[in-house]
Amino acid sequence: MLVTLVGHMMAPSIAFTALAQYLTTKGVQTLSLIGGGKATNLIPSAINGLTENANVVLIGMSTPKELAGEEALVATSAELRNIPFGLYADTYDVFRRPWFDQEFKFLRDSASFLFLPGEEEKKEAQKLFPNAEIVASGNPTWEDFFSQKFSREQVRGAFMIRQNEKAVLCSIGTVLETSLELLKALDAALTSGKNSLLPWKVIVGIHPGDQNYKNDPLIYAKSFGAKVPMRFVARDEMATMDVIPGADYVVDTPGSSIGINAACLRVPVICYCSETALDGLQQSIAKRSWRPCDLGVMLPIYNLSDLAGAFNQSFSPMIEHQKKIYPKPAEKGRAIRIMAETLQKYGALKRD
Repeated sequence: MLVTLVGHMMAPSIAFTALAQYLTTKGVQTLSLIGGGKATNLIPSAINGLTENANVVLIGMSTPKELAGEEALVATSAELRNIPFGLYADTYDVFRRPWFDQEFKFLRDSASFLFLPGEEEKKEAQKLFPNAEIVASGNPTWEDFFSQKFSREQVRGAFMIRQNEKAVLCSIGTVLETSLELLKALDAALTSGKNSLLPWKVIVGIHPGDQNYKNDPLIYAKSFGAKVPMRFVARDEMATMDVIPGADYVVDTPGSSIGINAACLRVPVICYCSETALDGLQQSIAKRSWRPCDLGVMLPIYNLSDLAGAFNQSFSPMIEHQKKIYPKPAEKGRAIRIMAETLQKYGALKRD
C-alpha cells in the first residue's frame, strides 16, 4: 500500500511528517510533499508522480488560496485515477475554507473522508462534505500542548523576568500590518490607567513563517517606539510555544494555535479580535468569530479600551473552562492512530 501526503502549511507539515513515520512502522509506504509553510511549485509531471501508484491520498487545506492550489491539483489527479482522497483540517473551521466552496468545490463532493480537530464540528462539516466520512481525529500536534519543554522558572530566568514583573507573551503572525496593530495596541493598553503602575515585560513570539522579520529583524522594534520593554524572540532562540509556561498572560490573535497551546497549559489567554484580524479570519475560514473564544477558553477583546481592562479581570472561570474543553489526553498518539487507520481502510479499497 502506498499513501501520498501533501501539505504546505506548517501545522499540517508537522502532522504529516509524524503520520508518515507512524505508517512506516506499520509497513505502509508513504510518498510525501511537505511544504513547511511554503509553495513547492510543482510541475504537472510531478503531480502525476504523486498519485499514479498511490492507493490513497491525503491533502491539507492551506491558506492562502495559492498554497491550497497545489493540494487541490494532487487531489484532482487522484480523483481522475479513481483513488480515494481525503482532507485534513488542522484547526477550527478550516473545513470552511472559502476556496473549497468556490474554485475547488468539486473536492467537497468527491472527498472520501475529512479529518477534523474535534467532535463539535462534525454536523456542520457533514453539510459541506455530504459524501465524505467525517472523522474527528484531533490534531496530532495538539497532544504536545499539554507537556512543556521548560519550567516557568527556566523561561523567566532565560529572559531575566523578575519575580515582581508581569510577563506577557504576545504571539504575532505573518502579516506586517496586523502584527504592528496588535503590538501598538498592547503597548498602549499596558501603559494606560492602573496598568501603567505595574512592571511589565513583553515577549513577542515571532512566527516561523514571518518573512518580514527574516528580512529585517529590527522591523518591529523600529516601526514604533514601545513604552514597555519588548523582547522579540524568533524560533532559533526559543519556540513561542516554549515561552508559554513563563507567561502570566498570553495575548494572541484569532486563528492562531498559540492561544490553544496556552489554554492546554492553563494560562490566561486574551484574544485581540481587531477588525483587521477578523477580516483575515473571514478570508481564511469564511467566519468572523474564533471558536475557542466561543468555547470560553480565551477572552475575546475587540478594541483598545477593553484590552486595557482585560488584564484586571479574574481568569479563574476561564481556567476551569480550559480544563473542561481541553482535558489532558489519556492516550498520546491517538490522533495519529485514527488518521493512519482511516488511511489504511480507504487504501485497501479496490480500484476499478
